Amino acid sequence: MAQPLHPSLTFDVVYPEVVRSRDDVGGSAGSEFSTLVADALRRGITAKFFATLDADAQLRADLCTVCVEAKRNHLRVEHLIIAFKDAWRALPEARMLPQGSQGPELLSHIITLCIGEFYAPRGD
Repeated sequence: MAQPLHPSLTFDVVYPEVVRSRDDVGGSAGSEFSTLVADALRRGITAKFFATLDADAQLRADLCTVCVEAKRNHLRVEHLIIAFKDAWRALPEARMLPQGSQGPELLSHIITLCIGEFYAPRGD
């Protein structure tokens, strides 16, 4: 039987309410921020598997919008990663992807792009 960790060695990840969808707290609709994240993921999946024209530019524009909103809400990049992973698990489109590594690789790619976008210098 595993020994529980000493209380001083454990921690709870606390992230702002804006990151959580209302489903997480008992409501029926997602927060505006979680909706932005889910929409970006949905378009990223569509672009990847249906080879839509100018898909990369659209994904980057979506990620830019997500990052601007994240900064406006004083979120850290860690919060974005949590938001993207939570949204991914909830997306029916993600669950319909072919078995194997394509789904996780796509999510990882989108998160990597988002981190780059989050730290990109802006003129605003």
